[in-house]
Amino acid sequence: MSVSSLIILTTVLPALPVFAWGALLLHRARGSVDWPVVPATIMESRVLQQGSARSPRLTFSYRVEAQGRVGHRLWVGPRSVAVTGGWADRVVARYPVGASVRVAVDPRDPAYAVLEAGPRALHWLPVAIAAVVLVAGLLVSVTVPA
Repeated sequence: MSVSSLIILTTVLPALPVFAWGALLLHRARGSVDWPVVPATIMESRVLQQGSARSPRLTFSYRVEAQGRVGHRLWVGPRSVAVTGGWADRVVARYPVGASVRVAVDPRDPAYAVLEAGPRALHWLPVAIAAVVLVAGLLVSVTVPA
């Protein structure tokens, strides 16, 4: 196997599914700004400590088509993000227990609702990292002598 092929196998191919997943996540996040919005109530709002990282734990109740539902997502993507610093505390402060809020509900999946619609910087991260790895892998593979 040539060095060029090995570079492609170890960098470009693994980056492709990360890029695809990131692009789908970004697409859904961008689309969430057009989702229907319904009233909701914050049922739980606390910070979880995971080693040195902290993440907001939010639970809210809402109704869609007369069916009660429970959600946990701040935005499109993972249910929570663990970080260091005071970000989790600031999120929890914005959503106190008992607060009336509005959530965006995915019309194709009413069980999927978010407190904050639209893309965040975090949504661009997998796409950007995978794109850099893809480009770097391809550039290296074409410049390495056979």
